[in-house]
Amino acid sequence: MKRLFTTLWIAMAATTMMAQMQIWYNGAIVYERDYKMIDSVTFALPHHEGGEGEGDVLSPEGTKEKLMEIAKKMVNTFQTNDQRDFIEIADACYTKYENYSWEGFEDYFVSTYDPVFDDGRNYASERPNPVAPYVGMLYRVARVAEGKAAPTNINYIFSFEQDNFVFEADDANKKWNYLGKSSDNSVIVRFKDAQGRACELKAWREGSSKTYKYTWVEDGQQHTIGAVLPEKVYVRLTCAGVQRAQLAFTQELQKNDHAYLTFGVNLINLAWNIDMKINSTHGSCAFEMKYGDQPYLSAAVNLPLYELIGKRDDQSYEDWAEQYADRYDELIKKIGAADGLVDILGQMQIKVKSNNVGYAYRDFMNWDKNYSHSSSTRESVRAFCSCFNDNNSNGIYFNSDVKQAEVRLQPMYNESYNQYEPEGVLYFPADGTSYGFEEYFVRKPFTDLQYMVEDLINKYIRLSQNLFGEVGTISFDDMDNHPTH
Repeated sequence: MKRLFTTLWIAMAATTMMAQMQIWYNGAIVYERDYKMIDSVTFALPHHEGGEGEGDVLSPEGTKEKLMEIAKKMVNTFQTNDQRDFIEIADACYTKYENYSWEGFEDYFVSTYDPVFDDGRNYASERPNPVAPYVGMLYRVARVAEGKAAPTNINYIFSFEQDNFVFEADDANKKWNYLGKSSDNSVIVRFKDAQGRACELKAWREGSSKTYKYTWVEDGQQHTIGAVLPEKVYVRLTCAGVQRAQLAFTQELQKNDHAYLTFGVNLINLAWNIDMKINSTHGSCAFEMKYGDQPYLSAAVNLPLYELIGKRDDQSYEDWAEQYADRYDELIKKIGAADGLVDILGQMQIKVKSNNVGYAYRDFMNWDKNYSHSSSTRESVRAFCSCFNDNNSNGIYFNSDVKQAEVRLQPMYNESYNQYEPEGVLYFPADGTSYGFEEYFVRKPFTDLQYMVEDLINKYIRLSQNLFGEVGTISFDDMDNHPTH
C-alpha cells in the first residue's frame, strides 16, 4: 500500500506543473511562449557592454577564474532557510504516511483488483469500501509501471472523475481516514505539520478532458488501458491557509499532428517552467528557473526539422516503424539544423549548434561502417573526433559575442587498455591551447567549489532527517584533509 501511495505522490509531482513562461535576459525578452503557435524557439544574446573584460578573449586561467566566480554565485544563491518551511511540511506528511496505519485497505485492494490473490470472499459486499477508486487507480498505475497488463475489467489507469477522494491523517489514532468523495472531483490529502498547522495537498483539473487509449495483445488476449487527461491539472500545497507550493500542467494533444505541453512549479521562492512544442515537422523546448525574482538558469532548444509519418489505428507499431526504414534516404535529407542556448545567472551563456543533423548522422553512420572492426585505433578515433568537430559548433560566452572556449574531441591513448579513445577537451582561442576536463576542472579552485556544493546539499539533508535519514550526509571523496561539517 505504501508503494502505491508513493506512486500517487510521484505521479502528481511528475505530471503537474505550471503554464506561462518568458525568458528575460538583461531586461529584454529573448523567449516568450505562444500557446497557439508552433514556431521555433527564438533567442538572441543582446549586445551587452557589461563589466570589465566581458568583451575580451580571456586566457585559460582568466576563464577559469570567471567560471569559478559564477559557480560560487550559483551555490551561494541557495539559502536553506528560504525553503525550510516547505521541507518541514513535506517531512510531516511523509512521516505520517510512513508511520500511520493503512489498516482495512489491503484486503479490499487485493481481492477486488487481482484475481490471482482472491480467496473467494466477496469483500465488497461484506464491507462496502468507499476507497475503491483510490486504491484501484494506484494499483493500475503500479501494474503498468512494472510492465504488467492491467486486469481485463479495468480500462483506465487514471481519471479525475473516477479517482477522487478526501483523506485525512488522524493523529490521535495514528491512522489515515477516508472522509468521502470530494465535491469537485479533486484529490485531497489533509494533515497537520509538526507545529500543529492545518495543511492540505489538493489536485484538481480545469478545462475539457480527452480520453487516450492504448491497446496491445498479450498471451493471445487483448488489453486496453487509457487515461482521461484534462486540459489543465493543478496541485497545490497550503499550510494555515497560505500557499507554500503549486504545480501546474497544461496539454493540447492531437494524434499525428501536434503536442503542446507546459509544466511549472512554484515552491516558496523557487520557480521552474518548461514549455514543449512538437508538431509534424518541428519541435522546440524552453526551460526557466528563478530564485525569487532573480533569473537563475534558462535554456532553449530547437530540434531539427523532420517528417512525422502518421500511425493508423489498425497499424502495428512494427509496421509503422518500418515506414521510416523504407523512406530512410528520403527522410534523412529533410532533417535540418538544431541549436540550443543555456544562460546561467544572466552572466554566462553556452551555445550549441549543428548546421545539419541529417548530415551529422550520415557521417557517423559512415564512420561506423568504415571502422566497425577497428574502432580503437588512432586512425578510427581521429575520424570519429572529426565527425563530431566538423558537424558541431559550440562555445562559452560571458555576456558578449566573444567566444571564450569551446568543447572539442581529440584522440587519447589509454595505456591501461592499450587503445585510443575520444577525449573531450576545452579549446581556448586566446592562445590555441586545449585542456582535458579532468586536467582543467578537478584541480583548484574547483576542488574548493566541490566542498561548497557538498556543504549545501548536506544542509538540505539535515533539514529533514525523516525524508533523507536513510541517505545521511554525502561526501564526494574521502576528504581526509577536509574539516568535518
